[in-house]
Amino acid sequence: MSGLALNAASLRYDNGFTALNNVTAAFDSGSFTALVGPSGCGKSSLLRLLAGLEHPFIGSVTGLAQSDIGFVFQEPTLLAWRNVADNITLPLKIEGHNPSEIGGRLDEALALVGLTDFADALPRQLSGGMKMRVSLARALAKRPPVLLMDEPFAALDELTRFRLDDDLRAIWQQQKCTIIFVTHSVTEAAYLAERALVMQDGEIQTEITIDQNDRDSGFRSAPAFSAACNALSAALGHGMETKGEA
Repeated sequence: MSGLALNAASLRYDNGFTALNNVTAAFDSGSFTALVGPSGCGKSSLLRLLAGLEHPFIGSVTGLAQSDIGFVFQEPTLLAWRNVADNITLPLKIEGHNPSEIGGRLDEALALVGLTDFADALPRQLSGGMKMRVSLARALAKRPPVLLMDEPFAALDELTRFRLDDDLRAIWQQQKCTIIFVTHSVTEAAYLAERALVMQDGEIQTEITIDQNDRDSGFRSAPAFSAACNALSAALGHGMETKGEA
């Protein structure tokens, strides 16, 4: 299966702001890429282009159909009056899947995110981390070849974030899907991804490959992790100094 690609793509919004400028990037099937950079650098705009939610005014996007993409947003966006199972399966029902298939996908998604015992719970009964797990399960229930994630864990406490990072890597290794993950966190990018694209002012400034040692609980204290964090920090610092920012 081929991956996604941006081909000299630029995105300009109706107010005239150019969010992306001549971006070329390929995302191979089964890869895990982190997009890192300061607020307003174009990370979320790049995801929206890949998802088909925006269209380039110059260049092109090639790859899968929009129906083959799962999207996890910054907020869980759950319906308060629907339980966990109904929140996860609503998109499948809208797409017209038969009930037996929906049930199988629901069970699979709940198991992947560790919420098998919470199918009947309402959102108000869940912690912030559990709500984000429901949002992830909703995307995974589509069985998408590509999963786009826009800072999904940014609002969570560090311990919850670490656990979700561990679970996401396990899901990626099991499902073999392509993941493109937006984050402000150098440490999160270094822990999760095979490579990181460092963005600044609507452009990809640097590509950093991250050592693929086993990412067990000790990886965050390993030399390879420190090296990746240092490389990312240096790339981000260089980008800001080039633009004369503090």
